[in-house]
Amino acid sequence: MMVMNGRGVLVFLLVLFMGLNVHAQDIPKFMNYQGNVTDASGVPINGEGFFKFAIVNDAGDTAYWVNAGTKMDGTEPDGDAVTIPVTDGRFVVKLGDTNLANMVELDFSIFENTNIYLRVWFSVEGTIFEQFTPDTQILATGFAFKAQVANEVSSSSITSTSIQDDSITDADISSSAAISASKIDSTGLDADTLDGNDSSVFQNRVTGTCTGQVMVGIDSDGSVSCESDDVGAGGGDADTLDGKDSTAFATSSHTHVSGIEIVSGSGSRQVFGAVNTATVVCPGDKIVLSGGWTSMWEGRPSPPSASPDISVSKSFPSSASSWNVVFWNNSDVSDDPVIVTAWAICANI
Repeated sequence: MMVMNGRGVLVFLLVLFMGLNVHAQDIPKFMNYQGNVTDASGVPINGEGFFKFAIVNDAGDTAYWVNAGTKMDGTEPDGDAVTIPVTDGRFVVKLGDTNLANMVELDFSIFENTNIYLRVWFSVEGTIFEQFTPDTQILATGFAFKAQVANEVSSSSITSTSIQDDSITDADISSSAAISASKIDSTGLDADTLDGNDSSVFQNRVTGTCTGQVMVGIDSDGSVSCESDDVGAGGGDADTLDGKDSTAFATSSHTHVSGIEIVSGSGSRQVFGAVNTATVVCPGDKIVLSGGWTSMWEGRPSPPSASPDISVSKSFPSSASSWNVVFWNNSDVSDDPVIVTAWAICANI
């Protein structure tokens, strides 16, 4: 029969680290346990020992934690044992150290229960286990009392005087924390924190003015360049825009002309001493821009040293789309008639 020689010693690493002011998330979730085992004759065990552990309540019928398995009724755990070296009967183990096979992590909520005990089972060959008796009560140390005081501190009792100046760093502040702009030191801000660009690429706020002058430039530092207005109010001219005189530009009320063509009408035949009219009509929707007329002897070239003697009384647009020429034949060279043909310049407007 194997027996435990003396009570096991439990050391709260949690409590010890809290006494050293270590952040809770850095506290290892295990505690040291050591003891001695001998055989029935009192001879210390040497070699590998197989252990099972459970933290149980005062009655021993409820387990708050077991090293492995799912049985939580205080009886021998149904999970595998932890193999621990035993030298001259002495063994040391970190309960909750997940680096050990078959050892699950300790949950800090276990220690919210009062009157808790460590229960241990031991086997030399790993098949038949005997329970150590009695169970070892897990007691608090002086540091644990200090931790209890900290646990009972109300959040409303912590004031600004309780926090040491400069003890809170950037890593302690949540990215979602709402911090008033008045609490931010503006000397520590840079455009780099806004969009990834260096502040030198941004235009400073414009601070300069040009009283009585024209602003012709803005520098990166916010200053401005000014020049005298040598044109005067209302004295601007298109020359100042592109080097061209204003006469090169269309006015606000101008007409666009397209599709210009010269159109001739049918000739009007007339003998000596008679009056007649020649007319030309623009095609489509085009209208007359201007017009004129031509003349020739009918059927042959003009006689030597002679040309049609035509008098035109009117040459005018008779409508928006036609041009008229009123004429008579003054020639008495012969009775040959002359032909007058009206023409017009037509366009779309």
